[in-house]
Amino acid sequence: MNASTAPSVRPSAARFNLPVVGRCAWKEYRQLRAFWLALAGLAVGVQLAPLFLVTPDPEIVASWRFGVAWGAAALYLFGAAATLFATEHEEETYDFLAGLPAGWAPLFWGKVACAAVSAVGLLGALLLTGYLTGGWLTGYVAGGWQWSPTDPRYRVLIVLAPALLEGLAWGTFFSLTTRRPLMAAVLAIATASLCVCWLNAVFGESRALGLVFVESYQASLVPRMMLATAVFLIDVWLARWWLTVDRSPIAALAGRLQRARAAAAPGATALVDEYAKPADKRPGWLAQLRPLIWQTWRESRWTMAVLIALAIPAAVLWAGLFFTDFYAWSRPPGFLGVSVTIPLIIPAALAGACVFQADQRRRRYHFLADRAARPHCVWFARHAVWLGLGSALATVVVAISLVGITMSTWWTVAYSSPERFYYHPGVELHWRDFIPSIVYQVARAYGAFFFALLSGYGAGQLASMLLRSGLLAGFLAVVLSIVMAAWILILTAWDLSYLLFIGPIVLGMLLATSLRAPDWLLDRTTVWSYVKPLAAVVIPTVIVLALVPSERLNQVPALSARSANEPGLQQMLNGSLAEWRAADTPAARETAERYLKLAYQMTSWGSILSEMPADPAHRRDAVVGLSGELLTEFRRRYCEANRDVVRQAIEVSKRRECRFPLFGDDDDSLVRGRMEELIGVVGSSGDWYLEGSDLERALECFLAVLRMKAHISSGQTTSFRVMQWRYGSDCNRWVPLVACPPVRPSELDRFAKWAAHKDQTAARIKGALAQLDEAHAAEPDPRGHVIADYLLLREVVEGKRMPRSIDPRRIRSRPGRDAVLDPREILERSCWQLAYLANRLPWERERSLRALAWMTDVDLISVQIVSSYLSGSLHNQGPEFLRQHLRMIRFAKEQNRSWVHGRLSGSVDWKRTSYLIMREYDLRFRYVFVNEQFVRWVARCRGLKLQLALIAYRLDHADYPPSLEDLVPEYLDQLPDDPYGEGTFQYEAAGLDGGLAVGRIDTRTQQYRSGTIRLYIPAHEPVLWSPGLEGFRIEKVTPFGQGQLGMPVPLQLDPGRGLEGTQGDAVYWLDANEHDSFYGALIFPLPPRN
Repeated sequence: MNASTAPSVRPSAARFNLPVVGRCAWKEYRQLRAFWLALAGLAVGVQLAPLFLVTPDPEIVASWRFGVAWGAAALYLFGAAATLFATEHEEETYDFLAGLPAGWAPLFWGKVACAAVSAVGLLGALLLTGYLTGGWLTGYVAGGWQWSPTDPRYRVLIVLAPALLEGLAWGTFFSLTTRRPLMAAVLAIATASLCVCWLNAVFGESRALGLVFVESYQASLVPRMMLATAVFLIDVWLARWWLTVDRSPIAALAGRLQRARAAAAPGATALVDEYAKPADKRPGWLAQLRPLIWQTWRESRWTMAVLIALAIPAAVLWAGLFFTDFYAWSRPPGFLGVSVTIPLIIPAALAGACVFQADQRRRRYHFLADRAARPHCVWFARHAVWLGLGSALATVVVAISLVGITMSTWWTVAYSSPERFYYHPGVELHWRDFIPSIVYQVARAYGAFFFALLSGYGAGQLASMLLRSGLLAGFLAVVLSIVMAAWILILTAWDLSYLLFIGPIVLGMLLATSLRAPDWLLDRTTVWSYVKPLAAVVIPTVIVLALVPSERLNQVPALSARSANEPGLQQMLNGSLAEWRAADTPAARETAERYLKLAYQMTSWGSILSEMPADPAHRRDAVVGLSGELLTEFRRRYCEANRDVVRQAIEVSKRRECRFPLFGDDDDSLVRGRMEELIGVVGSSGDWYLEGSDLERALECFLAVLRMKAHISSGQTTSFRVMQWRYGSDCNRWVPLVACPPVRPSELDRFAKWAAHKDQTAARIKGALAQLDEAHAAEPDPRGHVIADYLLLREVVEGKRMPRSIDPRRIRSRPGRDAVLDPREILERSCWQLAYLANRLPWERERSLRALAWMTDVDLISVQIVSSYLSGSLHNQGPEFLRQHLRMIRFAKEQNRSWVHGRLSGSVDWKRTSYLIMREYDLRFRYVFVNEQFVRWVARCRGLKLQLALIAYRLDHADYPPSLEDLVPEYLDQLPDDPYGEGTFQYEAAGLDGGLAVGRIDTRTQQYRSGTIRLYIPAHEPVLWSPGLEGFRIEKVTPFGQGQLGMPVPLQLDPGRGLEGTQGDAVYWLDANEHDSFYGALIFPLPPRN
């Protein structure tokens, strides 16, 4: 029965018939089962993806599987509802349904019931698989099923549970109003997403950011349900009239055209015979191409309009990036443009899925075969319209982006102040220095843009020819495009060419449809008819994948490959390794064993505290809070209980060699923690002896601390403590606590306090100076720390040691946060898991080892330069040479750049694209900090010698010398050089005519504050200081006035803090920024003259 003979059934005559409902449900089941199985298989695979992770977080994995189940059910319901009624037009069954006497109600409710029940079945199946593969009920069974608003799974329900009703409502609405299932699904998802974003913005707590916070979804839950219910009621009303045959002239004309086209379709044999006509009797190639192009345009223009509307937001966002800050494009690794390019691949894939769908509907390609259409002409005509229009739109977007990058560059050059080109203190850069990097990053963004569009389109057109169902073709196109998007991200991360590693795959997919076109027009579905298309895709893919290992290894040449031209590179690493291994002697191991034995024999402060009388004024689990006689008694008992241990530790520290096993993450908190406690006991005993005026024993303890610190760090890594969370207002990241050299400033300040004791003598200080020289000479070579880091990282790369970035014992939430994990934290953890999995690939492991060798060699060179400067070999270069060296290294490290001959490299540093090794390197070892801290420690030690010598001179002459040269040769053999200055340290014997406040500037207000003053030196007292890395000078300022620095200085001189002075007195200032201990000036306080 067709439309001309079908009776007009009015909605009021509809009768509810259960057998008809069952038959309709069975029909929809047969229609949807392929989509159900495909989506279920994909969802199960996504749920099982965390099994490949090394150390997955159970909470994140459980939430992931729970969210995948609900997300897949919602996506299925969107697609299933979109096919309920639109498929009847595509399969030409609408006339048959319209002629049935059953009415609209059994048909509508049968279809809706089938979609809803199958979606619930999919949800239940995925929840079951998620539970069986690891469980998503973790914490709920034991907790009595108390759903907390801070739980991730509760938030999944808030976001995705209403999406089930929205998918059913909007999918049914567009299925009733359109005739193409794929377009119905696309419109349903787009419309529902826009409505949700609008409701979140209206009802959410934050109008601007309400689209991304879960609280906004919770606030808009009721409006979302109400809107979805209203749309579903509209669906019911539309369904009452959907089967009514319209008798309008336009509908009748359309029906006659469709019947004429259907009657003109011959059988399969006639199609083959017609196609087998001689080539000279067929129309010419151009004669066939023109009407085919016009036909494609007429049939696809509205579909194109819809897809273009969906792609406009992503395209505008991508082009808008080029109008952003100039500096955003000067920072590698180039994910800025690529991250926004990826969403464009979905509309491109959907466009590709529509290329052959007009021919697939009702098998209209039979009509083309019957007219002896040339297969490749049909193939070219379809692509000429779709790909031609897409290329034109992409060109427009690129033109807009070029205007944007030009305007951004011009604006930066014309209006930016010179200070914006100072990325780091002391590193002056001009905008021209960023041009190579910007050109490279923009080129990478353009490459990702074009190849993302081409790869998505190629995957879509391949799915369009292989599958007749528009919904399945769109689903397959989206899945393949996601795979291609992941491949683009991998190529971006690995810094590989898009042209070489994506171009052949895209050409292969286009060639596959071209080779399949002749068999497709003739309905040939044999195995051999798919061999050529399959080969066209598989062969380029295999070749591309086979080229990846060699290309990745070629990016990082082996260190030995350049030994012929630069022989010092390999010898430096090999020589340092040999020296490190030569120091690992049995005698050194014996020293370490004796230390550990003493560390486990000592009495802990906790046991001493537990034996003391109870004091309600302080906590029993900490020494903090003890004061007065109670604190004195505690210290006495603690030192007395460990007297023998301290004596033996002092004797062991006099041994010349010591080597502990290479410390790992577990040993950080065990072995090294015990050693730190042992060193603390020795230092506390020295403080106790100093208070008891036993200066000889106190000196022995203080010197033993220096020797023990040198022993424990001999041949060890530069960072040993567990990582702590340092957070600020704009960034959150893990940072290591650098421990090379391990001597703290307070441990050197003990010598100054010892020298200033009332019972001190000059002869004793002279002896202490000689012993200090011996202790400093025994300090380990910094190159040993570099080699220890190299060996430790080799174990990480080779899989012998757990990477710190994914070690669950090292991952801790930020203080003050609830159980909800930040999506950025989840993404970051997942990225490092992927980096570890990539390192399992043989070529990536070899590449990481090569990169590690190069980085170690560079660090050895850097350490050697610093050591040569400190030893005097390069001191003729002046302090500015050291400052520039440290600044350039720090700038290159922080900006992820290569610094070549004083210039920025234009591309990504190839060593940094081995992400696991670079992540471990950055987490554990920061040689830019190590070099700066090492120089500062040397400056402290040299300043300490001058400090002690000046105190000894004062004891002999009752006053300080007028100049430092008077200390030679009676107290010092020669004056030590200041690493930060020209010659020796700065010294003012007569002091200043006003008080000197030592502290730091508040970086937020750029003002001096009384709370930042940590030392005050009265007027006319001697001052010994070093300008530090940044060359700070003593500035003269006036309280409550305008200082020489050109900023208001509201300096409050509080007598209660030991600061003297009145408003109007001249006060001097020295910036000793201990908050960032690598930059501030160094001050060495001297006892007052009286």
